[in-house]
Amino acid sequence: MNEYTIGYTAAGSLMGLAIMALLYMLGGREGKWKRRFVGAFVQAVNSNVCFAIMQLWNWWLLLTWPIVSIGLHFGYGGSTTGAKLIRRTIYCAANLAVAGLFIWQYGPKMLWVFIPNVGVAAWSIYMGVKNPIYAAAEEVFVCALLYLMTNAYPFVAGLIK
Repeated sequence: MNEYTIGYTAAGSLMGLAIMALLYMLGGREGKWKRRFVGAFVQAVNSNVCFAIMQLWNWWLLLTWPIVSIGLHFGYGGSTTGAKLIRRTIYCAANLAVAGLFIWQYGPKMLWVFIPNVGVAAWSIYMGVKNPIYAAAEEVFVCALLYLMTNAYPFVAGLIK
């Protein structure tokens, strides 16, 4: 595969991620379905298309949509720090479950992305609990950074063909 195809695929993945992050934020304001179903679908299509372009797609990858959607159904707000911590951890666990699916399908070299993915998930939990910036911006950045890691997996998988 030539480098232009890989570069265009990565850039397209970022565009899909921006759409997902926007839907994530919009669903935080009203219309939770935007986040839970449409945002999850955009992210699943994003991952599946990248794996397909990298010539690594398989049927198991269709599970990304329900896994992401389940994670987005739990929300992450709460009236106490404990509630926020539990909900954000569940959200991040769903993201890491998608990563687990990729590791299961493509092997241990995927750990090169999984290890920093765990770190970003921990940061996401912190951001969700502390909310140190405006909520609308925090939602966009948390979603984008967490799923940025997810979008990197097809490119690592391509190295192990």
